[in-house]
Amino acid sequence: MLDPSCPASAIVEHQLTTSIERAMASACRENVRRATLSLCTANGKTTTFKVHGWLLRATAISDAANRLHIDLVVLDANHQDLAQASLHGSMKQIVHVDGKSADGKSRYVMEVTPLAGCPARVAAVVEDATHS
Repeated sequence: MLDPSCPASAIVEHQLTTSIERAMASACRENVRRATLSLCTANGKTTTFKVHGWLLRATAISDAANRLHIDLVVLDANHQDLAQASLHGSMKQIVHVDGKSADGKSRYVMEVTPLAGCPARVAAVVEDATHS
């Protein structure tokens, strides 16, 4: 457990609990794809993760005021830009962004909840240890 008085700039790793939804309209229906994941990233470093044919790149940089700057990029399998966002928020606070893809063919919604450390990694290790 991290000391709440510890400034965010002293935190070396962040967990970005991320929900992404992409909707593409065709003549007959709307195709919606969703993904929810917890991504661990070192402070100031870019982390890349693949899910559902998407490539997610995330960079989180914390400051002394316990605020976080998060850059997110979502690419498709052909490395075409689906979504880009530059977010600012505080630990444990949901940050929401929505918009249209660069080509205008789809819309996206992203929600990110940043946490200090990486509780998901700890939970995965504990779960793995109980199922050995």
